[in-house]
Amino acid sequence: MEISETEMELLELQADILKMLANPKRLAIIHILRDKERTVGELINITGYPAANISQHLSLLKSKGLVVTRREGTYIIYALSSPKLDQACDIMREVLMEQLEHKKNLIAKAV
Repeated sequence: MEISETEMELLELQADILKMLANPKRLAIIHILRDKERTVGELINITGYPAANISQHLSLLKSKGLVVTRREGTYIIYALSSPKLDQACDIMREVLMEQLEHKKNLIAKAV
């Protein structure tokens, strides 16, 4: 089977997004934004991360199209660009939970 140019481009984009998600702080932000849109201040209060840190992560997430913004008065409100992003993270968590359970079962059998 040969990979088409279009498929290769899609795989490169997917790898780029997965690199973006390979950070626990960015995953935490995505997890928080799953329920509702938030301001930077709300994200700081919820996570306890420094403002500069939150802003940097939000900027990266926005640059890759994972979050979108809107202005409300003097506030910038952040939201997930697609609910499918949250679903993808949930599926990955389910896979990891299955792996953890499998490892626990193996350890229990060995003891």
